[in-house]
Amino acid sequence: MLDTSKLKPLNLETIQPPMNITLVTPISGLPELRDYIAEKVATKNLIGLDTETNWCGDFFFRRVRTIQVGDKTRQFVIDLREFAGSLDKLTETQGYFKCHPIYQEIIDILRPALCNNLVLKVGQNLAFEYVVLYWSFGIRIWHLYSTDLAERVIQAGAISLKKMTEFSMQAIVARRFGMLVDKDEQDTFWTEAPLTPKQLRYAAFDTRMPISMREHQVREMTVDQLLSTAQIENDALGSYSDMHLNGMKNDGPRWMKRIDKVNAERKEQLKALDVEFIKKVGRKEDQIEVAFRPYDASVDLA
Repeated sequence: MLDTSKLKPLNLETIQPPMNITLVTPISGLPELRDYIAEKVATKNLIGLDTETNWCGDFFFRRVRTIQVGDKTRQFVIDLREFAGSLDKLTETQGYFKCHPIYQEIIDILRPALCNNLVLKVGQNLAFEYVVLYWSFGIRIWHLYSTDLAERVIQAGAISLKKMTEFSMQAIVARRFGMLVDKDEQDTFWTEAPLTPKQLRYAAFDTRMPISMREHQVREMTVDQLLSTAQIENDALGSYSDMHLNGMKNDGPRWMKRIDKVNAERKEQLKALDVEFIKKVGRKEDQIEVAFRPYDASVDLA
């Protein structure tokens, strides 16, 4: 459990440099977004990447409300509900590894940055972005730096990799910067209402903060000679995400034969162990009687 008592709350309205957010809809922001992406591709610079979606347990039912790209000085929040017209239409037009025509202009603008190695995409838990962007729009992003993967490389041995919450953005920012990131807005995006200024700041910040996190991590990994290890982890992200999306085709009957064989071997092994151990420790079903001796203070226990 993250101890927030000594953390300084991070105020998105007062951070420096100030947030510089462009909301992208069918009637505003598209030219600016196109110029921004073109400039990033031309200079081979990095960008922050994030999405906001509905909450559900499986990617099959996942739908993207916003796509965010940006950096420390400029952020874009693309509201896909404005392109779809409604959440119902948005739900109908995403999924099955294909891009519906209503999103084609947006994807055409983003693709030169997202789907090659000219621009490094930086974000928190980019395996999620890989899955939802591939499932929802048929694009496979690559050349990634996921801050949670890098943090696992750095903390391996110091923090159990099974402690998933220790590798969240909130935990990493708290550990590295002593700041508390408010994530309350995360589950507020699935609504017909236009995005509020608070939602825009929240969404845009998730493209900005991972860039600072990466800078902090890279300094540490350079000293510890972990950059190559982190790169291997990030390069493998797409392959493992594909496995998650596609599953694994197993031969069920052959697999069950292996399981039955192992179970049979285990029973024989237990029989052999019982020969030696039962006569020494008894059976778990047997009640072991222990004589009770009252305490006698006159006995010298020394």
